[in-house]
Amino acid sequence: MKELGPLKNLKGEINIYCLEKVEDEEEAKIAKLKEKEIFELGLYSSYDREEDMYYDKDEKPHPNLKSLTIKFYEGKKFPSWVGLSSLYHNLIELNLKYCMECEEVPTLGQLSSLRVLEIDYMVKE
Repeated sequence: MKELGPLKNLKGEINIYCLEKVEDEEEAKIAKLKEKEIFELGLYSSYDREEDMYYDKDEKPHPNLKSLTIKFYEGKKFPSWVGLSSLYHNLIELNLKYCMECEEVPTLGQLSSLRVLEIDYMVKE
């Protein structure tokens, strides 16, 4: 993930896989996702991983984000920035999938531009 930091002109769609390999908060911050004009962001952990996923809950994506997918997230709560209308007034699509440890979904009622909401396989086994 830290390899994304120096890519200043990165924009459009980005999918980040194997988030469980992100070692710590510092590595996540180096990516500087907020500074990149990313309109579609996918954050994926591996389904059969042995390690916990680390993603800095304070490292927010670019505020013009239009689509966000989070898949196989193992936290009990989503990062606080998911669902913040003040940051994501342009968010059109939100996909939360296979987040089976999550005990609550963020408040989404204030996302006035949200048109597509997919919540799949959120039941703890």
